[in-house]
Parts: sequence; structure tokens; C-alpha cells
Amino acid sequence: MSFAGLRACLGALCALAMLASCAAPRERGGAENQLPVRVSVRDVSYPPPSDHGAGWATAVLLGWTGLDVSPSDLAPFFGGDNPHRAAVRAVRRHGRLAYPLEDWSAILGELAAGHPVLVGIDEGDGRSPASMVAVGYDLAEGWVMTHSSQVAQERHALARLGETWVKGGAWALVVLPPGDLPATVEEDDYLEAAAGLEKDGPAWEAVIALDSALALWNDSVQALVGLGRSLFALGDRKGAEEAFAAASSLTDDPGIRRWRWAILQAGLSSTAEGGGPRGAGAARN
Repeated sequence: MSFAGLRACLGALCALAMLASCAAPRERGGAENQLPVRVSVRDVSYPPPSDHGAGWATAVLLGWTGLDVSPSDLAPFFGGDNPHRAAVRAVRRHGRLAYPLEDWSAILGELAAGHPVLVGIDEGDGRSPASMVAVGYDLAEGWVMTHSSQVAQERHALARLGETWVKGGAWALVVLPPGDLPATVEEDDYLEAAAGLEKDGPAWEAVIALDSALALWNDSVQALVGLGRSLFALGDRKGAEEAFAAASSLTDDPGIRRWRWAILQAGLSSTAEGGGPRGAGAARN
């Protein structure tokens, strides 16, 4: 690398440190100093231009996970709601994990791992934050590559894009198939994302995501309870009871005891009537 290139790279890293500071990140062990200098995420499609900006960006991320979803398919989710909340809800309803990112070093870390990232920015026009999909960066030259609903493969100066991102609420989203882990995963954030999938998404996808959580954090009461609820919703009373039994061995939460009682009662009702599992909806509430 030439001296000019080295100087540009150092300048980009300084800009990254400044942006991360503005977004009040948690410590990640100096991850920005371990990033590859240049990254381009593969297999990110570019649908036709659309007026559904946030829906368009969300469809791109869902498409990258293997789903056939168009921006128009997602339009009902974006009917006047906050585009950030709408994107998360749309992702969960389609059985994917919506994992928010709250600092710029995490965005670059996910890009380095090959994950495209939905980035919300404020362009200063008084409208809702615009949405684009970050698909690469070059720290040596100090830019980030994005797709938007109007422009493909647009380069933005790292510092400038970071400023508009902070103005837009310092919010970004990585979308993954259930069971896959973000490169910058944090326990609390992942469990919150998995809980959201359990609440708003298909039960089986929630089971997969929570299984991945327990592979990393096997003493997580939150993950065990979520797994138990999801298995119960699927009619797997035995698996649900095992999950709640494991949770109750870690905490004396009366809510868990109530769940175990509900599962027992559902089993007795089913045996007496010769039918399938009963009471899942009542227990979930």
C-alpha cells in the first residue's frame, strides 16, 4: 500500500472511531482494528427501483436469506408506521431473525462477515429516515458501498454516511435465517431478537433461533422459557416440559411453575378427550 493509501486508511479508521464514539457503542475488543481493509458482500440482488424505500431495502435483505419477497409484498407492513419497527416486524413475520445494530463498528463487522446491512439515514429533508443496504466498504479509500431503491452500487464517504446515520437515529439491521448468528453477536441483543421472532414469527423458526442461543448460553433462562413456549405452541408438550424443567432448575420464578402446570393440564385434557394438545393459546398469554 502506498503512503497516500496508508494515510487514507488511517483516516478512515479515525473516522470510524469517531462515529462509534458518537453512537455510544459497547466494547468489542477493538474489532475495527481487525477488519479487512476492503469488503464486498456477495449474492445481494438488486430488485427494480421502487418508491417503497424501506420496504425495498427489507425485501433485499430477505431475498439475500433465500426468500422470494418483493417490495410490494411488504407494503402492508409500512403503512405509516416507523420504518424501523415496520422492517423488524416484516422480517419476523417472514421467519427471519431481525438483529439491530447500534454502532458503526458492528455494521462494518457484519459486512466483513458477508452480511448485508440495512442502514437508516437522515438526509436532512425533514422526512422519515431513508433506508439503504450497505454491501461493502473500503477503509483504504474511506467509502461504503450501498444499494438504495433508486441507485445501485453507490459509494458514500465513510465519515459523511456515518454522520447521516447518526442523525437518522444510529439504527441498522442485519437479517439472518434462524439459527445463523450475527458476527458481532451479543447475548442480550440476540436473546431479544430471538424473543421477537418467538412473539411475531413462526414457532418453528423461533425454536431454531433459540436452540442456537442455548448452544452458546446453555444457562439462559430466557432462552429456555422461549424454547418451551415455542415447543408448546407446536404441540410438543414433552419438549416444552423439558425446557421449562431446565429453566426451573436455574431460577425459582413462579411464572415458570405456572407454565409447567399449564402443560400438565393440557396433557391431561388431551388424554381424557382423545384429542390434540389444548390450552396453548391460554398458556401463552
